[in-house]
Amino acid sequence: MELYIFRYLFTGFKVGKSVDELLTKDFIRQVHDLAHRVRHESHRLKGLIRLKEAVGGKYYAAVEPDYKTLILLAPHFKSRFSTMDWIIHDHKREEAVIYSAEDKEWLLIDLEKGFEPQLSSREAEVQDLWRAFFSAVSIQNRKNRKVQQQFMPKKYWKHLIERPGSSQNYKLE
Repeated sequence: MELYIFRYLFTGFKVGKSVDELLTKDFIRQVHDLAHRVRHESHRLKGLIRLKEAVGGKYYAAVEPDYKTLILLAPHFKSRFSTMDWIIHDHKREEAVIYSAEDKEWLLIDLEKGFEPQLSSREAEVQDLWRAFFSAVSIQNRKNRKVQQQFMPKKYWKHLIERPGSSQNYKLE
């Protein structure tokens, strides 16, 4: 893919803005397809990332995307959660986006291997409530795992609180 991107850039410097119109060239089409896949994964992760409260009032989420999507996710989470400090950690690449509510800035940093923050004591209760809500609103007769996996592939389930594949039944009391 690096060669395709290099050829795309080289051609772009030669022909200018019209480089995107040269879709008959394989390397142009490959770069467009890659850009589409990265945007699609970024869009999907915006809905699947679950922030967990860590010690110290900061929030943490772990992801394992196929592509480097953190810099695409940061502006979305900055606008959505601008009043709290958060970290989105890419486990595959050992990097993270950190956001400071005080400075109103996000930063992409490298993390040491195996980084996991300690979760707050309240987080377990919140997760149990979320699982109970998820179970309460799901309609057993309308479960369709195949369709669910189209919108939320299994590769993302590892970091979800509600774990769609789990057999745990939570009841509101």
